[in-house]
Amino acid sequence: MTFHPYARSAKPLVALPVAFVGVFALWPALTTLRRGVDVVDALARESLRSTVWYTAWQATLSALITLAVGVPIAWVLSCHEFRGRRTLRALTLVPFVLPTLVVGLAFRAVLPGELRSGTLALITAHVFLNVAVVVRIVGGRWESQPHGF
Repeated sequence: MTFHPYARSAKPLVALPVAFVGVFALWPALTTLRRGVDVVDALARESLRSTVWYTAWQATLSALITLAVGVPIAWVLSCHEFRGRRTLRALTLVPFVLPTLVVGLAFRAVLPGELRSGTLALITAHVFLNVAVVVRIVGGRWESQPHGF
């Protein structure tokens, strides 16, 4: 078995990234778990229960709308050849290059006053950001399949 000449001196250097992950990822997570949250007690509080319910239903609605918008776009882009296809595909990737804060501010600027900070704005921003994910993942999968579907 042949060893690289630097293998012996490089092994101690592994401790540096392991220590970094331990201090900045594992330690906070374990501290939080140690302090703990009594789930039964937390869900007994009405304010937390309503927050969990709001989060669950708006996330479900966002996911369903995202799929309803993203799957047809993915199908068109992956199964059909047409002029402008590359441009349209590039436009679907815009959310990947825009910072989330910019997207949020853009939606606040475009939506009418009463809709700027409500659930509609939140779901619209979720759909905008996640359609690109659906198009990339579903479209990529469809492109790898035979076109008999």
